[in-house]
Amino acid sequence: MVSDTLVHEMAHAALMLRGEDPGHNAGPWCWLITDLSPAVLGHEITARPVLPRRVPNPDRDEDQAAPKTVVIRKPEPGSMSQDELSRWPHSCRPGDYYLGGKPIPVPTH
Repeated sequence: MVSDTLVHEMAHAALMLRGEDPGHNAGPWCWLITDLSPAVLGHEITARPVLPRRVPNPDRDEDQAAPKTVVIRKPEPGSMSQDELSRWPHSCRPGDYYLGGKPIPVPTH
């Protein structure tokens, strides 16, 4: 978990040093984690910024007066959600990936 956290934060630092947008939902972040994922995770991912998109309005099924479409932030099919982008590489690990290691005691102040 520590290694994944460090890789995540170093990716932010690399983007900042290059003068690029380090935000989780920005193009440079998506391109960088896409490039890094085969080495870090052992498999490819599809990361793209999640932008506003016009989609069919689900309310239209029950209310014909409702607009036909609505604008929402939704990932493109097959792409990661904003939450998954913000938690990379943790969000790409199996649920039990970090189990079994010994906790590192961290004294609090």
